[in-house]
Amino acid sequence: MLGPDNALVPHYQRLLERMARDGVIMTPTLDVFTRTPWNGPALFEPVRAFHALGGRIALGNDFPYRRTDAGMPVREMRLLARAGLDELAVLEAATATAADVCGFGDRGRIAPGMAADLLMVRGAPTPDALQDPVRVVKDGVFIR
Repeated sequence: MLGPDNALVPHYQRLLERMARDGVIMTPTLDVFTRTPWNGPALFEPVRAFHALGGRIALGNDFPYRRTDAGMPVREMRLLARAGLDELAVLEAATATAADVCGFGDRGRIAPGMAADLLMVRGAPTPDALQDPVRVVKDGVFIR
């Protein structure tokens, strides 16, 4: 919620501060909201502010929206970047934090004992690079 000066209104800022302090994980579902009239700075500012406060953000969407495409995760990654998350924070939101939100303690990270499906890309794991992986590992088996 932005005030007339395009800053978060004080009570909303305090709510975000409390959420970050209490370890609440935000799943903003920007993909859905960018398809509505409520789009623009007011949409991205709370995500940017929450991230700046050290709040954890997860990529995800459970909204039964007919126009949510199969490529939603990549689009959501781009939107998280537009909201101010750097490449590492976007990747963490899409992997480790998303797994945590879903209660999957054995996924989302590359470490011994973890279940992992992997997309290997050239260079940084940006949304564009994820569209064209060099290798794919599913359930420990190379399938590409």
